[in-house]
Amino acid sequence: PVSPTTLNELFLEVAPRLQPTVEAMLNQVRGADLVLADETHIHMTGHNKTPWMWFFIDGGAELCTLARTRAAIVPTEAIGGTTGTLLTDGYAGYTPVTRCAAESQGGQ
Repeated sequence: PVSPTTLNELFLEVAPRLQPTVEAMLNQVRGADLVLADETHIHMTGHNKTPWMWFFIDGGAELCTLARTRAAIVPTEAIGGTTGTLLTDGYAGYTPVTRCAAESQGGQ
């Protein structure tokens, strides 16, 4: 088994090197004709605040991000400026993004 400390150190070393790839993928999603977006809370042992996992999918790129909040700032920063159709579950946190994009709400 790999210790949590080792995993954290590896993440901190690798993350900056992957940033150009992440940005390219975000740009691909932002320019897509159709973007699927969803968010869900996850349980993390030892944390007193529920983190949220956000997903943005365009058919070619599948991105997820972990955030400390379910606030609209997360999708706004990730896919703000999207001009295609944004398919969501209707959560109001996507409203700032859908002001630029057409919105289609799916069921949960």
